Amino acid sequence: MVVDIKDYGAVGDGKTNNTAAIQKAIEECAATGGGVVKIASGTYMSGSIRLRSGIELHLSHDGVLLGSPRCEDYPEQTNT
Repeated sequence: MVVDIKDYGAVGDGKTNNTAAIQKAIEECAATGGGVVKIASGTYMSGSIRLRSGIELHLSHDGVLLGSPRCEDYPEQTNT
């Protein structure tokens, strides 16, 4: 299965926080047994995301995953 983060509401403008859209794409892909989460052309700002077993994160040649400048977008993670 291949899912595009834009199908989950991600916006590649370099300003919009796309953490929730990226995480939703990861979770839905994992729920079907795994696959590829695609980051297309654009700059997608995000805080912490959690990859799942069987998920590959693929960036297009002109796709950028940009870390959010806000500390609160990186909450402390627990191992689950």
